[in-house]
Amino acid sequence: MGRAQRKRAEGQDTKKPKQFLTSDAALKLAESISETQESVSHKKVERHQQLAHIVAEKSKNKAAKSRQPNTKLKEAKAVAIAAAARAKKEKANSRKQAKIAITSKAHRSVDEAGDGMKHVSKPVKHVSFA
Repeated sequence: MGRAQRKRAEGQDTKKPKQFLTSDAALKLAESISETQESVSHKKVERHQQLAHIVAEKSKNKAAKSRQPNTKLKEAKAVAIAAAARAKKEKANSRKQAKIAITSKAHRSVDEAGDGMKHVSKPVKHVSFA
């Protein structure tokens, strides 16, 4: 008979499990591990939030700096476009006034001639080839 068989025959077969820690000690150990893990994760979250806050501030500053020249440029372009439109309107009005003056002179000259007939003369169109 072997050693294991002898022990079984004698009634020593029931082995007790080894206990390294009691249940209270195991709970305390698990609690301390969870606290350290939680503190590590909180530190990581705080670090991430700080970095995100710094990056957000830098991007706001960059955006504000980059917007200022763009807005100034857009305002300058708007002023130039408005001035060009105003000049175009003035030029068109002056041409219109010149046409009216020419037609009124032609009507006056016909009326002064006194033919008795009213001739409406159209203004002469000048063509230039240049």
